[in-house]
Amino acid sequence: MKRSLLFFVFLGIVQTACAQQLFPLASTLDSLRIAVGASDHHISLELKEPVVNLNHRNSTVSFTKIYLSDADIVVSYIPGKQPPGFDQRIELWLKDSAGTIIYPDPFSVKMNATETGERQITWMDATETSLVFGYQYQLYLKVSLLGPVDCTTKRPDFILQEQLPYYAVGIAALATIGIGQGVNIQKKNAYRHYQDLWATGNTASEAQPDLTLAQKKESRATTLIYSGVAILGIDALLWSIRAIKTKRQQRLYDRFCIQPIGIGCAPIQKPRPFHSIDTTAPTFGIQLTYRF
Repeated sequence: MKRSLLFFVFLGIVQTACAQQLFPLASTLDSLRIAVGASDHHISLELKEPVVNLNHRNSTVSFTKIYLSDADIVVSYIPGKQPPGFDQRIELWLKDSAGTIIYPDPFSVKMNATETGERQITWMDATETSLVFGYQYQLYLKVSLLGPVDCTTKRPDFILQEQLPYYAVGIAALATIGIGQGVNIQKKNAYRHYQDLWATGNTASEAQPDLTLAQKKESRATTLIYSGVAILGIDALLWSIRAIKTKRQQRLYDRFCIQPIGIGCAPIQKPRPFHSIDTTAPTFGIQLTYRF
């Protein structure tokens, strides 16, 4: 029972250490003109542009269909492959001809998968709450790549101050093991004295206290040594998980959050100042751009 409890506690600690929060790293925004019309005496969604237009700049998601199901707007798409630990988020909204942005209520959007492997994002009751028959709208779809690194903060690092608690726990665990070894020596001395009493002809009642003491010392030494080893092992594992996680976050931060440094040049045309004596032609030159 105790071993099972320790296993589940250990498993919970590891899962907590490995858990990660996802942050937006990159996004693409595409839009499509739509209108609410009628077909066969039923309300329908008229696409003013082909759905394939949404896939020009989007390399991670392939949109396949946009249609009305009763009063719902349904967007079908094929998700792209994501690296382990990454995810996608799709947001949609409308803009009418007057420029008013119409966002769906958070509780009116649902996601589900189909039997064909496609996924669907559904804006429930859109024609009843947001769309007007005969009006045209611009439907916006934003696809965000989510990853385990926050570009709004500084580059992840595992500095010495953050490592000190792990070192402190490790030192305490080693001290516990050392105390256990000391108690183990006391156990051996007590048992040796017990044997000496038997060898010199002492009675059982005279030798029994040393045997009892040796047994108590053995139990205490075992508890201390095994506890110290367990704490040291868990501490080393958590330190390793943190270090490996930080290294991975640093690589992701360098890939997605740091803009490359470079120098570029381009020809420019600059008009003469109005007070210049020579007004025959503009001047030409080269503009240097330093990006960091």
